[in-house]
Amino acid sequence: MGAADVVALRQYVSNLPLPMTALLLSRSSAQRLSVFVCATLLGAPLRADPGAAAPAAGDVVQRVEPNDQRRPAGRIVNGERQIELDIVRATWRPDELKSAVDTSVAFAERGHAPQNPGPLLRLQAGIPVLVRVHNTLDKPVQLRGLGDRVRGDTAIKGLAGFMQRAALVLAPGETREVQFTPTTPVTSFYYANVVSDTAAPPRGASTGALAGAFIVDAVGSIPDAAERIFMITSGLSLSINGLEWPRTERLRYAQGETVRWRVINFSRDYHPMHLHGFYFTVTARGDTQSDTTIRAPQPLAVTEGMRERSSMQLTWIAERAGNWLFHCHLLVHTQSSPRDSAATAAAHQVADGASDMPMHDGMAGLIMGITVTPRVAATKEPPPNIRRLDLWTGTRPRMFGDAAGYGFVLQRGAARPAPDSIVVPGTPLVLTRGEPARIVVHNRLPVPLAVHWHGIELESYYDGVGHWSGAPGKTRTPIAPGDSMNVYMTPPRAGSFMYHIHGEARAELQQGLYGALLVVEKGQRLNADTDRSFVLASRGAGDLNPAAAINGRGVALAERFDAGTAYRLRFLHISTNDIKTVRLLKDGKPVQWRPLARDGATLPMQLRTAVDATMRMDVGQTVDVEWTPSARGIYVLEVETAYLTFPGPPMQRVAFGVGSVTDAELRIAATGTALPLADPSGESLEKLAGVYGDQSTELVSVWHDLSGLALSHTVANVESPGVSLMSLANGTFVPATTDSGRTKEALPLVAHRFDGTTLIVGSEGTARRFPRMAGFALDTAKLARFAGRYARGTTLVLKDGTLTMRLASGTSSRLVPISPSRFAASFSGNPLVMEVVVQAGKVVTLRALEGAFTAARLPDN
Repeated sequence: MGAADVVALRQYVSNLPLPMTALLLSRSSAQRLSVFVCATLLGAPLRADPGAAAPAAGDVVQRVEPNDQRRPAGRIVNGERQIELDIVRATWRPDELKSAVDTSVAFAERGHAPQNPGPLLRLQAGIPVLVRVHNTLDKPVQLRGLGDRVRGDTAIKGLAGFMQRAALVLAPGETREVQFTPTTPVTSFYYANVVSDTAAPPRGASTGALAGAFIVDAVGSIPDAAERIFMITSGLSLSINGLEWPRTERLRYAQGETVRWRVINFSRDYHPMHLHGFYFTVTARGDTQSDTTIRAPQPLAVTEGMRERSSMQLTWIAERAGNWLFHCHLLVHTQSSPRDSAATAAAHQVADGASDMPMHDGMAGLIMGITVTPRVAATKEPPPNIRRLDLWTGTRPRMFGDAAGYGFVLQRGAARPAPDSIVVPGTPLVLTRGEPARIVVHNRLPVPLAVHWHGIELESYYDGVGHWSGAPGKTRTPIAPGDSMNVYMTPPRAGSFMYHIHGEARAELQQGLYGALLVVEKGQRLNADTDRSFVLASRGAGDLNPAAAINGRGVALAERFDAGTAYRLRFLHISTNDIKTVRLLKDGKPVQWRPLARDGATLPMQLRTAVDATMRMDVGQTVDVEWTPSARGIYVLEVETAYLTFPGPPMQRVAFGVGSVTDAELRIAATGTALPLADPSGESLEKLAGVYGDQSTELVSVWHDLSGLALSHTVANVESPGVSLMSLANGTFVPATTDSGRTKEALPLVAHRFDGTTLIVGSEGTARRFPRMAGFALDTAKLARFAGRYARGTTLVLKDGTLTMRLASGTSSRLVPISPSRFAASFSGNPLVMEVVVQAGKVVTLRALEGAFTAARLPDN
């Protein structure tokens, strides 16, 4: 049975008399059709309503309006909430300043414009509901989520129970009614998919703005009129309530007001949501099937991770006046592309006069602005004769290939640091609780600089968001090149915080502009022996997924401890787009440690009990724990990195030696080898990438992947499998195989050396020399011919001059040109050479030279 037959059968089934059994048609991985018979659909009886008045198919395309989620859809008629929805063709422009328009589909309440998110379904448990849905499209639609949520339905592969049930299929022009009585309070969503002419969309996928919030309040409850609902959706771009920064809604609160939010993540992405200037408390979390109320005691937070298809309810108090932000902390979701920045920087003005300056052009996407109005206007004068700290930026040229490395350096004494002196992470700043401090930030970069003081409760004017921090009519501009800025703060609590660049246009964060900000109690000093910090970050320049770093290094230094001594371990996560899992092991098993604080706030006493030493950390979080090693020996701190858009090398290890342990033993524990390794993130490895040899004999392709260097040999046009090269401290590289970041085998006798123009392989007496050939830097026009869809669910995507290969599994890899038609790739740290086959000027096949992967080019339509 072909795809067209599947669509025809769906249309036939959708026109059968109802009520009757509903059919869910799906394909297995073997592309076989399976038919599942269900007695009910979404737990709700359905009935046809062919006489309902509704827009006809083919009506004029409407424009989607953003939905601020303030007005619930429908009305109460004879004790039943009745809602009429249309599925219509529409255009959605999340940022009016961009030229791109997402021609899409959307939900509209009858008589109203289409919305993104769709009309708010805010229901009350125990009150019957009737939803009439009309499909105005010329294609069938699969609809899910209109029905009661049943507690106990478990999520499978990230899909809540209601998402796994049979869909309601509406044929073109058809109207259906859904009746149910909600019983379970929940924060969830409803959504639909347009059925393609070629294949059914995967379950859980969405099309543009075709989704809306579905909230059920408890029996007899009265919804809080001040509570706000924010829904993250995707399509042309990620948006909050249908808009992206700088066009997102400006939220306004009075100083001292209690704020309550519900956040629904409908997207298929993870979002660590960060609030500037305030702590919040998460009062409930949900998987969109049911909500779980979080009872006291609860930790305070400034960052909370939201997995895909999840929800959270939170509350906070607007204690300090001024402008603030609530945003995702992933750069990929909040950073504008250079193209968008160039086109819109001059026009980006904040709505409603909240800012008197153009917006910093590095910000876009999942960001919302907040203004807290003061009770009484007041001007605070900085206290005189307070402690001063001078923080300087530094630049070291060509640290990452052609790109520079940056850093923050604290001035010590009268002499200012040299312009090329950098420290990564930046020099830790140590302040004292309750004692005012003046931090003077000196910008020696060639671009404006904004520095955010992450997690610190301070005045908005010093929060560090260019053209936003401050108050309407009085905002702070970024620090101009060659200029400086005073930042005044009096930390109200002791804990672990961070400082970092904010609103960067490119890769400045991963190039080194971040550091730890530690606050100690009055009368105390930071004891460097018993107080250890581990800053988890990214390192590199220009890569979508730069290498992971611990305290600025790819290969972290070993740490030594004394048995029986209590140590405070501080973990600060400020990478670009990663999730970290941290474990402290002995003999492969977690030890015990005691959590002390999160995001700089001391945990309630009930939460400071010993637990297994393993935790997951979202970007923007800090966690302090207390660890007392009870026995001598070797412990290993494992930091596992999950890249959001690429698997990457999965593991870094820091060896902890307790008692008399040799350096070689620590090296083996962390890396799997006693060889003295160099830090791969600290060398300019990218400049070594290229093709070496003679076109008529043997070629050696060398490229830089996330774990260092890799190479493959080509003899008589036959490519050998790629191998990884381990970087040694003496400047040589040796072939090695690894497993989860630990070396399994290394061949130190087969040394590879680079002298700038030549690759030298082997010892001096038998060395083979391969001269470097001209590079294969392909321009955008040449790369564009390769972009498109291929068989086996593979896509080559061209963005900002970089070609990326995306697999059906969701993993991806940057493709680095090593010849006019060959590319180096790396999946899960394994090097791979891909070739695009061109015949008669037409791209026909994508294949792996050393594997069985082959995928034919599909038509672009």
